[in-house]
Amino acid sequence: MKRLYTLVFVLAAGGSLFAQQVVLTLRTHGLSPGPVNEMKSSGYIDPGPAGRNKVWDLSSMGGDKDFRSFVAPAGEADKDLHFPEANVVLNEEENEYYYHVDDDAQMAWGAKNACGRVVFKFRRPLINMRYPFTYGDEISGNYEGTYYYPNTEAPLTGTYHVKADGYGKLILPGGKVISNVLRVVFTHSYDVLLENGTQTFDVIAYRWYCSSERFPLAIIIGTRNSTCNPNNYSYRSLYRLPQQTESLAENTPEPEQNAFSKNAPDLLQNLVSIYPNPVSKQFTLEYTVNNDSKVFIELYDNLGSKIAILVDQNMKAGSYSEEFNTGRYNLQHGIYHIRSLIGDQSITTTFIKE
Repeated sequence: MKRLYTLVFVLAAGGSLFAQQVVLTLRTHGLSPGPVNEMKSSGYIDPGPAGRNKVWDLSSMGGDKDFRSFVAPAGEADKDLHFPEANVVLNEEENEYYYHVDDDAQMAWGAKNACGRVVFKFRRPLINMRYPFTYGDEISGNYEGTYYYPNTEAPLTGTYHVKADGYGKLILPGGKVISNVLRVVFTHSYDVLLENGTQTFDVIAYRWYCSSERFPLAIIIGTRNSTCNPNNYSYRSLYRLPQQTESLAENTPEPEQNAFSKNAPDLLQNLVSIYPNPVSKQFTLEYTVNNDSKVFIELYDNLGSKIAILVDQNMKAGSYSEEFNTGRYNLQHGIYHIRSLIGDQSITTTFIKE
């Protein structure tokens, strides 16, 4: 039962600008294989009110415990044996959560614990995001499946509701201020029919997003077993600082070096993007040339072998978008990398071929 209570955090796992509001899309905020997300873990903090032009002061979060997560392609064994619908896996502290993500939605299909045992498997998925999603949008629905525990299993049914309930300014530890932030609240409840009766669990998760960061800047997750303890949630809070923030003291940007790249800050990664990701028959490559420069873009497989040169020319400053057909390069299922040299900047972008 303790493992069941602990793993309910997964189901709350997760995300452009219009009128200065954040819009969540698969390309900008969806689960996509890439760098590790490193956050700091804290205890309960008041998530604050919903609404427009709010200021959420989470500066007292504190906490020194590290929390790490990353997204990888779903392996063939897991797709064949356990979660055939999944195309990505979210790994959080060795627990694995299986999702199918596309341009329309992000859907959870189940989970395995750190020991490799299947814990949840859904017949009807839990949808925790529709795209695009911005302030005032909301979705709700039902999901069902099976909960597995040692030597037996039990049916599981639940409901979910997702709403972008606020936008405004976020204050993080160290007095770092981020403007134009969107808050998304995800709640869901589910019943597990165990041998000794039905157990009901409730989860609520608050997430704050900005337009320039794929991962949430802050997360507050509360869970409870409402059958045994209907009045109290157990909370966990997480936060990370974006690449650039305003300082309350100095009101000046303070860029941070990317922890995942020794050669360039994360800001460079935003110069090149690929969507959709995972890729099927074709993909769009978008890139930005800040100054008139030589642009040289190559495609590599996951073993480091060069497949093709996609772009090789001098280009004027501006933003560019080009479409490429995977059949032209005979791309099979797997992981591929695009290496872009734009002037003196080198950026590597990864995508999956379904």
